[in-house]
Amino acid sequence: MAKHSQALDRFRQIRQGELEKLGQQYQQKQQDSANHLQKLEQLDELYDSCQVVAGETALAWHNRFALRDHLKHLTEIQSQTLALSKAEEASLKHHVTQQHVKVKSLDNVIDKRRQHHERQVARSEQKLMDEMAMQRFIRSNY
Repeated sequence: MAKHSQALDRFRQIRQGELEKLGQQYQQKQQDSANHLQKLEQLDELYDSCQVVAGETALAWHNRFALRDHLKHLTEIQSQTLALSKAEEASLKHHVTQQHVKVKSLDNVIDKRRQHHERQVARSEQKLMDEMAMQRFIRSNY
């Protein structure tokens, strides 16, 4: 029984290590998503700050429009990057949840096996105690 228990404990440790690794990856992906969102907000602010001002020369006006077009393009790319990051984050969250379920399942299996082993040991001890009591009774009566 001890050999099986050690193997299950080791398997559980491996699963727990995988869970911790996935948890760290998930936290990193959350941070990445937050950074992408912050960059998107900064691009939006920069885009809004590049308004055409009355009285500018035609060249300045043309340059501002070109800059706004580039910023709009960068904003679209940043939005796509954010969406991809959020999708990866959701996927990692799903994997973390699955791994957590696996670890908890192993905990339950290990706990049930330990309880079963403890019950068997208790029954064995009780049988031994009953046998010893019977022997004492037989010796005291004969």
